[in-house]
Amino acid sequence: MTARCFGYSDWEITARLRLPAPLPEIVTRVGIGARVALLATIAVEILAGHLGRSLQLSRNGSFGSQDVAAYL
Repeated sequence: MTARCFGYSDWEITARLRLPAPLPEIVTRVGIGARVALLATIAVEILAGHLGRSLQLSRNGSFGSQDVAAYL
């Protein structure tokens, strides 16, 4: 391993090479998961909820982005 030639210890190899490599993928997946969770929450509230923000939005008859952002 090249890192061994530079004198890196096992901890340094892990901290500087092995952990940072998958971080972009992990951050991307967490972001996608958060979006899916938010959309699923809104969808379930619209379909099954008889109280809440979605009911208020549907009663007003407006699902514009400004209204949704104000309620969130």
